[in-house]
Amino acid sequence: LGNEISYPLKPFLVESSRDAFWERALELIAHLSADMLRINADPHFFTEVFQDLKNQGGTRPAAIDPLRSECKEAAPAALTPLPWRLMCSLTNSRMDRDL
Repeated sequence: LGNEISYPLKPFLVESSRDAFWERALELIAHLSADMLRINADPHFFTEVFQDLKNQGGTRPAAIDPLRSECKEAAPAALTPLPWRLMCSLTNSRMDRDL
């Protein structure tokens, strides 16, 4: 397993896109870490995000800005469907609050 902590990375990372993958991963972490911590600390927010995920199912939200546009497009090969929907859900709820 090597440096993999809890989620196997090898099936999703190819050598040619390693730098792009990590740059994008760090960008997402910086943008969403507060909401990820909030999911764990705030039961109401957890319920809200969980319900949003259930409502979305296999759909992606409409593009309103660049981050939502990325959610509308097919998930990148580096991410599985559930984490992708979670990121889109957090991005959308955060942007709805900020609007």
